Amino acid sequence: MEAWALGTFMVAAGLAAVALGSPQWPARTAIPDATLRNTLAGIAMGLTAVGIIHSPWGKRSGAHMNPAVTLAFLRLGKTHPWDALFYGIAQTLGGTLGVLLAAALFGAAFTAPPVTYAATLPGPRGPLVAFFAELVISAGLMLVILLFMASARLAKFTGIAAGSLGMAPLVDLPQRAGAWHVDRSSAVPGPARSAAARVREVAARRRHALHSLWLRTRAPLISTQPLCRLSEL
Repeated sequence: MEAWALGTFMVAAGLAAVALGSPQWPARTAIPDATLRNTLAGIAMGLTAVGIIHSPWGKRSGAHMNPAVTLAFLRLGKTHPWDALFYGIAQTLGGTLGVLLAAALFGAAFTAPPVTYAATLPGPRGPLVAFFAELVISAGLMLVILLFMASARLAKFTGIAAGSLGMAPLVDLPQRAGAWHVDRSSAVPGPARSAAARVREVAARRRHALHSLWLRTRAPLISTQPLCRLSEL
């Protein structure tokens, strides 16, 4: 079910990226303001995340779409080790299949620039700024999840709160700060989502893609674990 969740998310991300970023689609011309397009993409992907989390399948499995969150739950004893292992495998496979399906559905509008598989690459300020931006985003997501789960009154709104972090403000701020260049991609952080978006891009831009993949996979894992430790105190 985690494969289905992230695969569905990646197809939705592909649709948003193509609809708002590809010159072959009318929205790019109709909405020339890049900030507004990023805002619309963020809203679309935030609502997609909330929909998946609160779907019957999402409620049944816990909607683990982010390996960093899964490992945090493992650290907190809320997930069994074997479950966490297979969650990670399913997340990567599901995300990869989602990207391949998006490529098959949307063709060159998805695979060619400026969308380029909805990949997220370090911005003009370089990889170090991108790394710290990813640390902050992932830590914010994990902090919200832990705070909401710790409250009996707020726990049922955890999915809505987590999905909302992917909406408009979070999408554009890292780009405006020069941290990330987002090709109409989702701002919902996650190593599996980043790995999936790299599958086909690596062949064309291997060195740059692998470097940005390292940033996008390490930062969430580094930032979420200390929060788990603090919650245990």
